[in-house]
Amino acid sequence: MKNRQLNATLQSAGLGVASLKDLSTSTEITVVSCRRRPSTRSARLRLVMIPANTYTGQDKDVPTAAVINYL
Repeated sequence: MKNRQLNATLQSAGLGVASLKDLSTSTEITVVSCRRRPSTRSARLRLVMIPANTYTGQDKDVPTAAVINYL
């Protein structure tokens, strides 16, 4: 994304991951929300918030799906 070869990415990482922090300081990004609650059949997914200001330019909380790490 930083070298303009991608327009979107899906990241499965912890909050404040360095790759997205770096990207957001050099390029305007949009953190897309996931407002729909994950299926109850999937015990590994949860609806959580990315707190405002986790990434540069993200001034509001953003709801998203999280994968539960059992390790």
